[in-house]
Amino acid sequence: MKFLHIKGLLFLLLTAGCADEALRARVDFGPDTSILHGSALDAARIGFLGGGGSGGSSIISGKALEPKPGKPVHLVESGRRTLALSMHRPVAPRTDLVASVGYSAGRSVYKLPAGLGVFVDPVTIGFDSRGTDLRAGLEHRLWQRGRTRVVVSGGGGIARTRIKARVQSAVLNVPADLVHSAQLGYAGLRLEHDLPGEGITAYLGGTGTAYSDGKRKAETAMGISFALGR
Repeated sequence: MKFLHIKGLLFLLLTAGCADEALRARVDFGPDTSILHGSALDAARIGFLGGGGSGGSSIISGKALEPKPGKPVHLVESGRRTLALSMHRPVAPRTDLVASVGYSAGRSVYKLPAGLGVFVDPVTIGFDSRGTDLRAGLEHRLWQRGRTRVVVSGGGGIARTRIKARVQSAVLNVPADLVHSAQLGYAGLRLEHDLPGEGITAYLGGTGTAYSDGKRKAETAMGISFALGR
């Protein structure tokens, strides 16, 4: 039922006409904070074992990225890019109702120089993710001075992410492919500054997200947004 409510609100916001509405686009960058790395490795273990068995839990599992004595784990690459379109409608002084659709792409690479489990050769574990989300919520300008302001936000939505993982070494080449879909709730804080040029804003912020299946994440991002029309 919540899923239908979110879809209905998004549809109304993105299709209804209103003189005060503003359409914006944003592009931001940040570290890859996927909640699916462990789940993808569990999927890789199942594929590695041919469908089951507990013996592989010490070889490939969701805990493979946890450092252990004599088994260091180094994160050597982590990045995420997001492109989103949002519709803003004023509902109170300094407060907007916002609906958005977003697309993100992330990549992370881990190096395990001492190997993994009984495999002592260096191991590389890579993750590539692609995701879309629909969100609806409120944004409130908490503080403003000149071109600079602090914005708080919160709301809900739905998200779908596909992640591909690969565990590689001299003797391992284990892939995994996982799809995750869930409802979500989020809260964020953002520092914005309007740049010279009409409708262009730079920002730095953080967002905490809780998913309906119990997963949670916190992420930071910096980027720019710009007006597409009004």
